Amino acid sequence: MQNLITDVGFGDVKFLSDGVPQKFPTIIIPEPVTSSGIDFGEGTAQVYEHAGLRYIAGNDAIAAIKGGAEGGNIQRNTTWLVGRMPILTQHAAYLAGIEDLKETKLTIGLPLGDFRALEGRVKEVLLPHFADVTVLSQGVGILADHVSRHETPGSGTILDVGFGTAIVLTYQNGKPTRAGSRQYTGKGLSEAAKRLKNRIHGLVGTDIALAEANGYIVQGGGLFRYAGKEIDLTPHIREALASYTEELVNLLMSNHDTALNRENTIILAGGGAYHVERYLSESYDGEVIVPPAPEFANVRGYGYLVNGR
Repeated sequence: MQNLITDVGFGDVKFLSDGVPQKFPTIIIPEPVTSSGIDFGEGTAQVYEHAGLRYIAGNDAIAAIKGGAEGGNIQRNTTWLVGRMPILTQHAAYLAGIEDLKETKLTIGLPLGDFRALEGRVKEVLLPHFADVTVLSQGVGILADHVSRHETPGSGTILDVGFGTAIVLTYQNGKPTRAGSRQYTGKGLSEAAKRLKNRIHGLVGTDIALAEANGYIVQGGGLFRYAGKEIDLTPHIREALASYTEELVNLLMSNHDTALNRENTIILAGGGAYHVERYLSESYDGEVIVPPAPEFANVRGYGYLVNGR
């Protein structure tokens, strides 16, 4: 029996393959009508059947979109995500070299605020494909990853910054606590991307897609050209990240001040950690701990929990 450990996020799907973390973008599109046998750049795209339709996912989907394919769904809500987990997890299994899903145990994460409501639904949509499905909470994986690397994990607050959500989880002596733990939907890195998007509109009078703005955030800079104008986005990205992080810190201090002041430690993880670490350290007086490759902290922690301590 094989194990597939996944963390399906709004921006990327992270998974463990032979203990090595990998990821692909959370993008699926219907199979282009002329795609049979077409090379999307790295071999023929893998196709997945779901609800009577055929889909391609990840980098194959991006390559097809760049080639003119249409029909991509850019919704970023939990209902959308759960409904497409069969496609995304099958693609993760394919990239991990897993051939027999019915001989595979799947572990997958859900945002903290959606866990109770959607755990059963996640199992319902995935059990037809896999031998067994275990659903864990995002944030708990980050804590498990922290515990796996520290003999004395201590106490503090976990801040998991994804694309769409920011999740706060408090812990005492390496154990999660219910008090003070919360999910902030719509307060992920997409908030910084919205600020940059609005800034670009103010400078040149044109709208860009949120995904494009987020791409500039991830790159940390870039030139934006429009109607003969050329703008260096680097200072505007810094401004967007600084104002977003300040709002995030104010949110934390308003709702979690007891834990933050008592323990004075934040474990910052998730894909947004790379981009807000500097600004969080400037805004927060306590210790900020960023684990290695922070976007993979949840999936590493899930692997630690599944494989035993």
